[in-house]
Amino acid sequence: MFDEERDKAIEKFKKFNNEPNNDQCLDLPEKRKTLSNKEIRQLVLSQYNIDLSILYNEILKTQTEVLKFLKKLNGCSLRQLSRLTGFSVNHIFKA
Repeated sequence: MFDEERDKAIEKFKKFNNEPNNDQCLDLPEKRKTLSNKEIRQLVLSQYNIDLSILYNEILKTQTEVLKFLKKLNGCSLRQLSRLTGFSVNHIFKA
């Protein structure tokens, strides 16, 4: 590939491998922090003074506001929020 003669090919191969280049390696993203159910409940309690177990009984405006807050949190999934609030994943997604 580098030359017909084996010795020249080896030397050219070594030279090629030692040349600087602009290759970029694939960076692995940092491991995402996940929030526990307890942490999520505590955040809502401190922010809105509402326990997530009774969010379903709150007025629509409050429900929507809390769900929007929850969706902005990093480290929790819609499925987790669904389990905590009693709302469907689709309802939370649309909020």
